[in-house]
Amino acid sequence: MPVLCLTPFTQTPLTQDLTLKASLQRIADTLEVSFECCGKLNSLKIAQGSKSPKRAGELWKATCFEAFFAPSGSLLGPYWELNLSPSGDWNLYQFDDYRKGMREAQEIQSLKTFLRSQNENQLTLKIELKAEFLPETVAASLTAVLEHTDGTLSYWALHHPASKPDFHHREGFVVDLPKSR
Repeated sequence: MPVLCLTPFTQTPLTQDLTLKASLQRIADTLEVSFECCGKLNSLKIAQGSKSPKRAGELWKATCFEAFFAPSGSLLGPYWELNLSPSGDWNLYQFDDYRKGMREAQEIQSLKTFLRSQNENQLTLKIELKAEFLPETVAASLTAVLEHTDGTLSYWALHHPASKPDFHHREGFVVDLPKSR
């Protein structure tokens, strides 16, 4: 599983002491996603781990790790957004088109696996979920919203194709993710 580096939309004193890496793998009908944030974690607001993670809304308003998926080769049409809080709370949304028709995707009712490890300089999150709902080959993007202790948000992605942070922009879906057998 290759490790990919996310970059902040804007480099600031708050982001310069952080690194964010992610990986994504699809084996048969299982999707594995991991995020690793390293550096001065005491500069971030990070939700505590929950004993019973659940589906929750609006996770992107605080520190949240995300993955987006769309059929390969399409700049229009349906796509999915996976949100993951460091608490383990999560959600999967489906859209009909660019920011239109947002709804909770009912194909997934729970994560197969959620693992969290943290020390003062490193936070790692790993999840597995059933991915039977995805097309045979997808374009993906890995992103994150980090909330800093001063309340500001920084936006991280593999690629920032627009003049402002926009994780839904299809030109940011830069990872080809075929279904492996």
